[in-house]
Amino acid sequence: MSATPAFGQDGRVVPSADYQQRLKGFWLGQCIANWTVLRTEGARQTAPFLTDADWGQPFGGPFPLDFVTGGNPWHADDDTDIEYVYLHEMDQAGHAALSPDEIRNAWLAHIQGHIRHLFRIERRGR
Repeated sequence: MSATPAFGQDGRVVPSADYQQRLKGFWLGQCIANWTVLRTEGARQTAPFLTDADWGQPFGGPFPLDFVTGGNPWHADDDTDIEYVYLHEMDQAGHAALSPDEIRNAWLAHIQGHIRHLFRIERRGR
């Protein structure tokens, strides 16, 4: 991480140590959300859907529907790609408030690069 301070949304400077802790908290929260949803993703395609009332109740076996913690925070899935892309684009653009066009273009570049990588792997496998 950079040692320089970051600017808050209201123009205030956020000290580097505070920013680092906030970013760490954001990332951990993102990971917990991703790990938790993996147990339920696609489990109910039709009503009744999961609601707050299901929280803490057995789900898919003897375990209650609860937060999942303790996974590897460096593994990404399709729910975290956009965060990587957004952070990279913020760094490249030099500002945090990206326009919809900047986000779209960054996402398309990411996807196109991923597709090219998959085709290279496929060609090598033949």
